Order: sequence, then structure tokens, then C-alpha cells
Amino acid sequence: MWVHDLRDCDATCGGKAAALARLVAAGLPVPDGFAIDARAFAAIVGELVVDDVATIGHVLEAAARRIDEAPIPEALARAVDERVARLGLPLVVRSSSTIEDGVGGAAAGVFRSAPIATLAELWPAIRGVWASAITPLAATYARHRRAHALATIGVIVQRRAAGEHVTIYTRPPGAPDRDEAWIQRRVVEKVPRDDVRVALALRAEAALGAPTGVDVELVGAHVVQARPIVHPTPIRPRLPPPAAMLAAALGDGPWLRDVTHNPGPLSIAQQHLVELVDDARVAPWRMKIVLGHLYAQAADTPPTAPRAAPATVTALAAQVAAIEATLAAILDDVARPVLARFVAFYAVWATELAPLVAVTARRVPPAALLAHRPSRRPASLAAIAHHAPAWDVAVPTYGEAPTIALALLARWPVPPVPPAPNADPYAALAADLAERDDDWFYRAQAMVRRGYLDRARALGIDPEDVFWIAGVMERAAIDPIDPIEARRTASAARAASARMAQFDMPLSIPPAPVIGSSLHGTGIGPRVIGRVVRIADEIFVTPPNAVLVCPTITPGLALMATGAAALVSESTHVGLLDHGVALARELGITCVVGCRDAWTQLADGMLVAVDGEAGTVTIETVTRG
Repeated sequence: MWVHDLRDCDATCGGKAAALARLVAAGLPVPDGFAIDARAFAAIVGELVVDDVATIGHVLEAAARRIDEAPIPEALARAVDERVARLGLPLVVRSSSTIEDGVGGAAAGVFRSAPIATLAELWPAIRGVWASAITPLAATYARHRRAHALATIGVIVQRRAAGEHVTIYTRPPGAPDRDEAWIQRRVVEKVPRDDVRVALALRAEAALGAPTGVDVELVGAHVVQARPIVHPTPIRPRLPPPAAMLAAALGDGPWLRDVTHNPGPLSIAQQHLVELVDDARVAPWRMKIVLGHLYAQAADTPPTAPRAAPATVTALAAQVAAIEATLAAILDDVARPVLARFVAFYAVWATELAPLVAVTARRVPPAALLAHRPSRRPASLAAIAHHAPAWDVAVPTYGEAPTIALALLARWPVPPVPPAPNADPYAALAADLAERDDDWFYRAQAMVRRGYLDRARALGIDPEDVFWIAGVMERAAIDPIDPIEARRTASAARAASARMAQFDMPLSIPPAPVIGSSLHGTGIGPRVIGRVVRIADEIFVTPPNAVLVCPTITPGLALMATGAAALVSESTHVGLLDHGVALARELGITCVVGCRDAWTQLADGMLVAVDGEAGTVTIETVTRG
């Protein structure tokens, strides 16, 4: 039979029910109830393994239809109704997924629970819990946790407990060895371990055999949930860079680190590109490599003065077309050496296209830019074949890994955005320019990468090594490199880059004064640095290492934030132990909540440092670097 008393539940009933069974066995005060195991869900929904991610939407739609329409087996309906009659009302119907409340992850807030006051609400609530296992949020979380697409789910039906709802962490998140308990009601408080509620939570910790702590929910005197705390992975402390090597980079500062485009050390090939461009003095900024990291400053005498934005969309389109034609001609001029083409490209890109993007964006109100911003979903693999995950020619392009790229495109959650009904052509073109600006730079980088790969073939060395050998592009094809020596040289360069990646490089050399003030809240996670991206309720593809600033943190937002450096919430009603923050912590994202004025004072593009331990958000720069 698919229905079990809580005390008899095992893993087939889902993680939450199995944990409650252990609490009941240990004599803890758990509200009476029963569970419907995951086999009932499987019988209603059928097989949900998805081999092709492109079909996941169809699978979810078909499963939702079966949950809504399929008749409940007579034996299951009779067993549930009999047990509900013995329990009495009111009740609560709760999720118990097979990937919920375990040591591998808590799935906080991913699945559904619902209180019911009448018998008419019972089966709609049960069907609602089943349906929560096939939402896009649950499917994405399941794919994050395991090899196949979707999870199965059990259902718990319990008497509804009365009293104050509190959450207790028997160990602080991120500090499993610290002998300290946290409790959250309206705010998070540190409480002594002899507190009666903490004593109850510690009994749950022992019953679950979770030495690194448990997250316990109490309602009045009852334990309604307990699960192991999923602690963030410890971050290795970063090392201070050698003072002598920083001192050598001082002089005509300040130099600002380019954490937006190149947060880590560059390959030897990318460093060489930087040096070539800087030596040519073709950009309105200077660049310097310090311990493998890229620093820049405004040039004393920019090659060209900033231009004014064209007044009409026709004039703007014509100017853009002329610049893009020049860039295309440079990149297509195969008679010129690859590196010479890149420097010539950079001269036009940095002095004509990039300034035009900047002055045009300033001419259009920010709201209009956002309203007309094109979808980031590429139309095809061809549109991003020359793109790469990082601004470094050593990193393969998506065109070199088409199978992976196509799988990513199939999983992309944001559909193309249709044109606005009252579109402003000027704002639409201005919004598109920022994307095209990046696209051209990707094209130039991809051209250089192809040149290096051609040189690797000509010299008979491993393509992976060619980007880590100095002077390889200048070496004559008749002057071969021993492949073993090439591998040794490249391996040493990679090892040096890995060491330099451990340095906590300053944002500026010499250190710049702090800009603005720090905002304060309550946080968890290591100190991170990133650019602010403000989001409210839109579906959003998170830029890598962004600091997402939002009014509040929900589980859906936390899951969508995968890849972000941090989440900052202004709401004082969201605590560190709430579901959304717990899920963000599980995904390794630093969080600061209750950060008053964050939504009004932090603007898109600001560079900020988010310190989870201190609960602070400090403005480092106010313009995009």
C-alpha cells in the first residue's frame, strides 16, 4: 500500500517524511499524520526521465495534465480518506520530495505545502503538492542535483500545530564546528544552547545523526520539520600579493583592476595582446599586467575626443554601419598578420564604437533602454559560435564545443522577447548597440584564437599549450619547438597563473579611497566583488559574478541566481534562515538580507564588495570600468 503512518516512513516517502519518522522514533513531539509514498505520484504521472533537455517543456506539460485529470485510484482514495477522518481538521498537506531535506540539499521552498480547513480542499491540495514537483523551478533544481531531469515526490498529511512559528539552526550556516545556535522569528538571534527550544532542536540533531547541525522548524511545542544543514563549501583564504611586485607596478597610478571583464589572471597569449595594444597607444586608456591581472587607467592624451550622440535613428544607424564595415574589413584582411589586425581592430573599436555606445546610452533614459533591451537568447549556435565564456583567447569558443552549446541553448529559460508595441527605434538601437559592441570584440578575440591554433599546427605542438608560450606567434614556422619542451613551458606558465589566482589583488594600485558608504544588513558567505544588477520580478539570465540587488529573495529568484557572486535584499522581513536564502546558500551564493536602502542606493553597474560575514555592501566604484 502507498499510505504509511509517519513512524513507518522510509526513503520511498521522501526526505521530509523519512526525517519525521526518525524524530517520532526518538520521542520528539511531532504532529500526528501519515504519508503517501512516491509510488503514488509515479502511478499518476508516469516515467519522467528526460534524455533530451529540449523536450523538457513538453514532458512537464503532459505531466501537469495527468496530475489535473487522472482519477485517483480507489484504494488510495479510501485509505487517505479513512486516515483523514481519524486525524480530524484542520490539517496541513506537505511535500516530501526524494531530493528534499537530505544531506545533499534541502530544496528549501522549492516544493509546495498547503493548510486545509475542509475535506473539499484535501485532494486539490495533494494534487497541488504533486504538481510542485514538475514546475520549472523544481525541474531546474532537480537537474542541479542529479543526472536526470525530474524528481518524484511523496505527500505528508498532518494535524496542523498551533503556536508561534520559529526556525532554529543548531549550528551557524557556514560554521559547522561552532558551538552556537541561531533562532529566527522576526529577526535572527543567537541563543544559548540550554534554551528549551534549542534543547529540542539538539534532540532532533541527534535523532537525524547530523553532527554538522540541523535546521528545525517549530510550531508551538511541536517539531514540524528537521533537516541537515547544507553548509556552503569553505572558501580557501586568498593570499596577499607580494608587496615588492606591487610596488614595481606603482608610479603613475592609480591603476584600476578590470574585475568586470578579466577578474582572474590572463593567459600568456592574452597578456601579449594587452601589451601590443598598450604599446601602440591606440586606445583612450592605458593597460598594465600586474601578477597576471589586468589593470587600466585613463590615458593622459586620448587618441580621440569623445563624440556626441547622433540626434536621429537614421544618423545613428548610418554611423554604426560605417564603423561596423570598417571593423569587418580589418578582421577579414587575411593579407595582414593576425596580431596586426587585432591592434588595428582595437584602435577603431576603442575610439569609435565603444565611445558611440557610451554616449548613445546616456542620451536614452535607463527605463527606455531596459524596455527595448533585446533578449539575450541567441537565435542559433551560429550567432554565438565565436563567443567564449571568458575574455581570453586561451578559452575555447562555443563553436568549438557545438554539442555543449546546443544543449545550453535548449535549456535557456528566457524566450526571445517580441518587439514592444510602441517601440522607440532610437532606444531599441541604443540598447542593441551594447550587445553588438561585445559581439565585435568576441569576433576579434576568436580571430586571434584561430591564429594561435594555426600556429600550433604549424609548429607541431599541442593546441592547449600554444596560448601559454611567450613569443610563439612571432616564431618562424621553420623554427620548430620541441613538443615536450612546449608542454613543460606551458605547464609552468599555467602553474604560475594558478598561484597568481590565489592572490587577493587590490582593486586599485595604489589603493584608492573608499567611495561612498557601506550599507548594513545580516549576511552569510565569503566576501565577493561584482557589478550590481537590480532585479524585481522579471525572468533573468544572471551575468557571471553579478551582485543581484532585489526587494526580497524568493526560492525561484535564488535558483535563477546560479552563477551570481551575491544576493542583496532590502526587505527586513526576509531572514538568513528563510527558504530563499537557504537555497542561495546551498548554491554557494553570498547573501546579505535586511540591507536597508540597498534598492534605492545601489544602481546598475556599480562595483560593490559584499561581505557576508560582516553583513555589509560597500560601494567601490559608481561607474562601469
